[in-house]
Amino acid sequence: MRRFTLIWTGQVASLLGSGMTWFVLGVWIYETTGSALLFALSLFSATLPQVLLLPVAGVLVDRWDRRRVLILADAAAAALSVGLALLFLLDVVAVWHVYLANALGAAVTAFKTPAFVAATGSLVPREQLARASGMSDSGQAASQIAAPMLGAFLYTLIGAEGVILVDVGTFVLSLLVLLAVPIPRPPRGAPEGKPSFLREARYGWSFLAGRPGLPGLLAYFVVLNFFLNLSWVAVTPAILDLASPRVLGAVLSTGYAGMLAGGVMMGAWGGPARRVDGVLLGGALFGGSLVALGLATGAVALAGAMFGLLFSVPLINGSFRAIWQGGAPPEVHGRVASAILMVARSSVPVAFLVGGPLVESVFEPSLLPGGPLAGSVGRLLGVGPGRGAGLMFLLLGLAFLAVTYACRASPAIRGIKEAPPGPELEPARH
Repeated sequence: MRRFTLIWTGQVASLLGSGMTWFVLGVWIYETTGSALLFALSLFSATLPQVLLLPVAGVLVDRWDRRRVLILADAAAAALSVGLALLFLLDVVAVWHVYLANALGAAVTAFKTPAFVAATGSLVPREQLARASGMSDSGQAASQIAAPMLGAFLYTLIGAEGVILVDVGTFVLSLLVLLAVPIPRPPRGAPEGKPSFLREARYGWSFLAGRPGLPGLLAYFVVLNFFLNLSWVAVTPAILDLASPRVLGAVLSTGYAGMLAGGVMMGAWGGPARRVDGVLLGGALFGGSLVALGLATGAVALAGAMFGLLFSVPLINGSFRAIWQGGAPPEVHGRVASAILMVARSSVPVAFLVGGPLVESVFEPSLLPGGPLAGSVGRLLGVGPGRGAGLMFLLLGLAFLAVTYACRASPAIRGIKEAPPGPELEPARH
């Protein structure tokens, strides 16, 4: 695990810088425009290119040196951050500049994410995959705990351009680690057996379709990501309507502390022996936390619900990754990871696209004084800014608990087991 830990450390530093930048850009857009819709569109621009590029990226990641992909991705992300910082320094930045930077950054991430997942499979023994996943989630959480509060502090001190330049420094640190630490390449077959690009691109889908219950579990992730990101659209505007960016930073940091705790737990424990139980147990906690988020009316209660919500993520992710990574040979992890990520995240841009109008035009007006639900649902949830978002959280939580119960009752999903690579999983030859 030593080489993985070194690379993981550099990636955590990069995530901290990126997290501060994303936080500051979100606050800047909402403070500049006052629109939940435009804020949601910034999230949409940061996800759609990634989803569209993942199938191509997965094949190329398996064909190319994964260490080189990670190095080029960090270098490209650093260049984007430098350009964005210059726009702020020259005071010519516009909202569409942020959208464009987000879209280009998402394209870079489409290559970086499967490359890191595939590199993990090459660096870590199979029995340690769930723990490595827990480390990845806890590292992401640790960076995101600090990112909102540190980003809010630096935003008031050195402005958006200063925060973005700090982000550039973290990319440089990550690059230095990648340049110093080798990543082994998986074995390759004879060059004369090289398959076509389209055949390689289809491999990830063939793997998923050939595993009983796995498509159903992946559909569960589509719903989970839709509900999570629909909620995420509402959290920032709802809190900023009531409090300062520092309060928002504190609430989000508490949530990521939950993700850190869940990641540390998975890193030490490795999850339940039946991986699918870990997925569904985490899903039940996720749904219950959404219900609690909907009922919360103060900063402390919101922070507690966010803690539980993100605590469930490492348990769900780590258990699911152990299921599929244990059943696919390392040389095809890029393609399988890309197929899974594309399907699981396909609902994320949709959530960002519809979340803004839902919050701004449907849920929030319904629970304002004099709103259509103020006299009925308002007696339970309260009336005023932010309570419409609370109603959405509550409905999403109840719906997800029902979906989790349905998956638990499905024999195909309940019977999923981590399986070793079978003869039908013939690795692509280069």
